[in-house]
Amino acid sequence: MPALATTIATIGLVPPVIRIGRQIVRAVIDGRTGTAQDAEPVAPTALASLVERIVRAFVVLAGITLTIDAWGLSPASIVAQDSSASRAMRAAIEVLIALLIADFVWHAARRWIDRRISDAAGDPDEVSRRTRIATLLPLFRKALGALLLVAIGLISLSAIGVEIAPLLGAAGIVGIAVGFGAQTLVRNIVSGIFFLIDDAFRVGEYVEAGNIRDTVEAISLRSMRLRHHRGALHTLPFGEIHSLTNHSCDWVVVKIEFPFALDVDPNKVKKAVKAVAAELAAELAADPELAKDMIESPKSQGVRRVEDFSAVIGIKFTARPGEQFVLRREIYDRLLKAFDAASLKLSSRDVVVRSLGDLPSPAELGAAASTAMARPRQDEEGVM
Repeated sequence: MPALATTIATIGLVPPVIRIGRQIVRAVIDGRTGTAQDAEPVAPTALASLVERIVRAFVVLAGITLTIDAWGLSPASIVAQDSSASRAMRAAIEVLIALLIADFVWHAARRWIDRRISDAAGDPDEVSRRTRIATLLPLFRKALGALLLVAIGLISLSAIGVEIAPLLGAAGIVGIAVGFGAQTLVRNIVSGIFFLIDDAFRVGEYVEAGNIRDTVEAISLRSMRLRHHRGALHTLPFGEIHSLTNHSCDWVVVKIEFPFALDVDPNKVKKAVKAVAAELAAELAADPELAKDMIESPKSQGVRRVEDFSAVIGIKFTARPGEQFVLRREIYDRLLKAFDAASLKLSSRDVVVRSLGDLPSPAELGAAASTAMARPRQDEEGVM
């Protein structure tokens, strides 16, 4: 009965002791005071969180030691004895220690990954680094979680006396069989690995795969998800992507066209474009944020082609990927105002009717039409 009472008391005291230890750790490391009820709901720092895990592990191990001692046992006796109770005790202790170690490793890795992602997200100057981290680290976190789960499962089976060597061999054989039977799955995973190694795309980039052109929202080991600007979500297996175009790499050239009248002077258009470019350059010098988006100011490319009603003149500029749409709207507005100020009119498909002199009256037109219609009849009677 004393041993049973000690065991029950130890089990009941472990949770409050862990809670008190957490409060002490946060008070010492983070400078917080008060109880868990009136404490501010603020996430602890990485160091405080890791120390909490260590304190919790020591409290659990101390509880296990007290329980073993209450029953008149010792670690040496548990290891030496070969009874069913000692084997069960050893298995429980091994599994618990494995869980504590896996919990510590998982929490430390997850905190490190989350911190790297948050640090990269707060650095607007390192866009390439931020997108790379946001793409790869979540996949690494998932792979680490799966590895820890498999390791804990194998350790647990080994602790209860199951031989894991045949299981590992059988798993290899099953893996080969599954590989032959699920070639599409294997192809998707392998293709995804090579896509990531080649750094073909990242989360948040605008890509084109086949006839789908959307923004990369998430990446898994098997597929990628693309979000359309209207809300539709496309899931593309990596093995089905034969070619991929990334529209968010480094820079993008935007070309716009204006249809002018056929008698337009291209030199006047070029001067108007230069005036707009000079105005933008002055604003870029005063606004560093805008300067990052605009890489090369607008330039006239002259007449690209001549159509029935117009001469099409092209204009291009270079911008940072993702910002070209806002800049294009602003440049359109400025160019239209500059063309209007320079009396450069865009072409239109208006129909112009010109008078060539006095036209016959309706009566004369009717008589002429009757004569024309009667003449074929007279010719036919003459033939008869």
